[in-house]
Parts: sequence; structure tokens; C-alpha cells
Amino acid sequence: MEPRSKSYVIPLKPISWKRAGISDRRFYDQQLSEKIAYGLYINRCHGNEPIFQGPVVLEVVFYMAKSQGKKNKPKTHHHMFAPDLSNLIKLLEDAIVDTKVVLTDDRIISKIIAKKVYDDNPRTEFILRELE
Repeated sequence: MEPRSKSYVIPLKPISWKRAGISDRRFYDQQLSEKIAYGLYINRCHGNEPIFQGPVVLEVVFYMAKSQGKKNKPKTHHHMFAPDLSNLIKLLEDAIVDTKVVLTDDRIISKIIAKKVYDDNPRTEFILRELE
């Protein structure tokens, strides 16, 4: 049987993961609303497909907004400033798992291929593909 793959597009500005906040000695998720917004787009793209059971590869491209100032004009297509790539990936993994319709545990992600590049249309595009 052919390994299954699925493409997803989140047409929102890529967001970096942040540590949990503390209020009255309790931890809370500072990014709950962003994860919910990401999850709505992920659910829409996933449709009625079955949940990925693993192992899977995550291929992701974060399209980052170009700077508007002349001084900060990118000299390359590759984005090399904040936010860092690993924190972008962490938030995406959390959002994917929180949907509970794509995969239920990010531990099944066995391989990640990721990059961040400049684009006029900020968004996140990713593919989940089953590994043999």
C-alpha cells in the first residue's frame, strides 16, 4: 500500500512558541487563541481523512513577511532573523496535536524538514507523510 500524505495551508502569519505564563502561581497557555486559529485551518484542510498513526515526516515551510523599511530589506530569500525555526515548529506541532483529528501525539513525527523564507504572503504550509 502507498504511504499516505496530506498537505495543509495555514494562511496566517507564522507564530513562534512561547513558554507558559504564570498568574496567581498557576500556569496558563499564552497562545491558546493562536493555536485554536491554526487548528481551524488544519481541520478544514484535513477533512474526513483518518488520523495519522505514525511514523510520519513533517515537511514545513514558514513564509515570513518581508520587512517594510529600506534599511531592513532582505538580501536573500532565506529568513535568518527572529523568530527561530525550532520555536515555529513547536507551536505548529502543538496546534496539530491539539486538533486531535490529524495526529494525537507529536512523538510519531520521526523526521522534520523545515525552512523559513521571505514572502509577500505570510503563511505556513506543511505536508505530513507516512513513513514506511
